[in-house]
Amino acid sequence: MRRFWPVFCVMLLLLAPFARGEGPSPAPKGDMAVGTDIGFSAVTDFYYTYETSTAVSQYQRYRFYVENGERFFYHETRAGGSWPQTEEDITVRGTVALTQDQWDAFCDLIRGGTASPRTESLDDGDFGPWLFIYWAGGEAQGREFSFKTMEKRSEFEEFCAALRGENHMRIKVSDGKHAVVYQLNDSPSAHSLYAMLPLEIEVEDYGSNEKIFYPEREIDAADGIEGGGGAGDLALFSPWGNVVMYYGPFSAYPGLYLMGQALEGADQVGALSGTIRVEAAP
Repeated sequence: MRRFWPVFCVMLLLLAPFARGEGPSPAPKGDMAVGTDIGFSAVTDFYYTYETSTAVSQYQRYRFYVENGERFFYHETRAGGSWPQTEEDITVRGTVALTQDQWDAFCDLIRGGTASPRTESLDDGDFGPWLFIYWAGGEAQGREFSFKTMEKRSEFEEFCAALRGENHMRIKVSDGKHAVVYQLNDSPSAHSLYAMLPLEIEVEDYGSNEKIFYPEREIDAADGIEGGGGAGDLALFSPWGNVVMYYGPFSAYPGLYLMGQALEGADQVGALSGTIRVEAAP
């Protein structure tokens, strides 16, 4: 018995940390499939983020989450500042309450994707996209997510862009004394203008029924919506590249593309003067 005593003591020393709960944590599970290993009813948060540092710096985040039993989509765009960007560079953000059909569509897009143990070894210069998924009963820090196919990822991006457009695509034009809120349409021209916001720019008089301004960058005129209208309409005159805010009736003209209509302040358009600020409206 005496010769076994040293061995017994060593075993006690080795086992002591486990008795106190100080032993190594269990190894994390391997990759998990969303929709099978992780049920959709358990998903609580999903993040998709990317950023760029070339040309105009941009940061884009999409988030799907559950709060008090309700499901939401959040989007945030930061643009125009130096890189990396901060919350001070946010140009557009908004939240959309999701219907059951929209949540189901989201679930279908992430179905079959892979949730891998999270690592913090992103290489310098990597701009994403970074994707993370959280679920009830899962790791507190979440897991890195990858779509089943690149096609699913592209469909997801298009889905988010559509949801973002449902709640936003409204702009406010103000000179500090007068303000107009426009609802933009779904044309490429409107999306192009919206992506440039915010703008600080000079407004000019033209004719007897319109105010105009010239964005610094060219607005996409592809597949423009031609037509006439009246007070409160917003349009692009593509031959000159200027945005037109009407406060009187006008006729259709080649290269004149409708981009939206005033929701508030149509009667204020004619009074706008000097430097105006064009920004996303809540």
